[in-house]
Amino acid sequence: IYTDDKITFLAIDDDLRVFTKDSSYIIETRKTFKIFPLGDRYILTKLAAILQFKDNKIAIIAGLNPSDHDIFASIDTINENEFVALNDKFIFHVSLYNGMFKVKKYSIDRFGNDYKALKVHKNDLWLASKKEISKVNFTSLVEKDSVSIKKYKIGDNFIPNGILDNGLKITDDGTLLASTLNGLFVFDEKQYVENNKAPELD
Repeated sequence: IYTDDKITFLAIDDDLRVFTKDSSYIIETRKTFKIFPLGDRYILTKLAAILQFKDNKIAIIAGLNPSDHDIFASIDTINENEFVALNDKFIFHVSLYNGMFKVKKYSIDRFGNDYKALKVHKNDLWLASKKEISKVNFTSLVEKDSVSIKKYKIGDNFIPNGILDNGLKITDDGTLLASTLNGLFVFDEKQYVENNKAPELD
């Protein structure tokens, strides 16, 4: 599930097997769907929690207590010290500097509903649901707590089963790729043409 020159994490059922240069051991934990480095530690992402792993121990992140925040659908790293995450109630911006976590949360009601995936690309935070793709000015959100959002509607039944959790990718040229049960959904903002003309009725 993740490896670098210091450590390897291998998910086996609900357990996490950890390999280092000097040892290997098993941590009994619920299924982990993503692991990535953050500062001097690693972040373990589960449906029910986002946790930190440091000095061979798993611990709660202050401000992300699993008893208060769970049902995580998507997560994306911004840089080596920051990441964003999405659950059914909030978008979270988490940073780690000088060993201290800072967690900002923004109510999902400010953006829309039923988002299943997010992705940060340059200055944009992309959100995806069954009915729309949304682009949020990420700098304005984090620095000014201001929501500047542009929405692109998806036609009814165009993606019958919706976009999969954590299913967004963005290519170098800015094309958005979304995984769905019906195949790959591709969206190129540069080629999007908005139709504001009302249909003619007989």
